[in-house]
Amino acid sequence: MPQTLVIERASLPGLVAAGTCVLVRLASCDSVVSADVVRTSPSRHNTQREPDEREPTVARTLEQRIVDSTTKLAVGGDAWLATSGPAGPHLVPLSLALDSDSGELLFCTEQRSVTARNIASEPAVRVGLGPTRDVLMIDGTARTTGAVQDDASSASIFHEKTGWDPRHDSGDWIFIRVAPSRMQAWRDVDEIAGRTIMVDGTWKATT
Repeated sequence: MPQTLVIERASLPGLVAAGTCVLVRLASCDSVVSADVVRTSPSRHNTQREPDEREPTVARTLEQRIVDSTTKLAVGGDAWLATSGPAGPHLVPLSLALDSDSGELLFCTEQRSVTARNIASEPAVRVGLGPTRDVLMIDGTARTTGAVQDDASSASIFHEKTGWDPRHDSGDWIFIRVAPSRMQAWRDVDEIAGRTIMVDGTWKATT
């Protein structure tokens, strides 16, 4: 029986409306195969514009790429989080907040989600941030921190950066922390060379 992608929306129109919970189910006729609840941050974060393909570009220096990437992470917003598990690769958009003290990336999802289950068995993840012509790709190691009600520090950072406090919502919400090990940043083909800006969790030297 062929499988069907079923998308249920909470209250607002649009495929993934800002600030709205969306339940994505991959289902056959009579059974749910997998599920993830996706929560995106308010649209104030989604202000990046993809450069016109016809505009001339100049490759940035390593130093400038690091500055741009740290700024992008500090602002936060929505990012793609990719995990892997028994059913194969799994990719979802989630709100992102940077813990500037630890350098870790903060996400929030439900404990029963495919993402959380995958991380429990395989902590290696990849994060994609920004449009395709101004992308930041991050490889890292993920861990879950338990119920959001028991992690006041993460909840405070997450609320400040995303405008959402999951402690006030129903559900078995947990935080995910990702420790970056490698980062790559590029805009166009002229930036493919030298796109790696972090190796083994350390920024590459700019001098």
